[in-house]
Amino acid sequence: DEDGGVSSVTKVVKMQFVKLESK
Repeated sequence: DEDGGVSSVTKVVKMQFVKLESK
């Protein structure tokens, strides 16, 4: 299931994005 993998990656990217916006 590639969907699960993509979901995981998107989650990480989103977290990183929030971190950048937090600064």
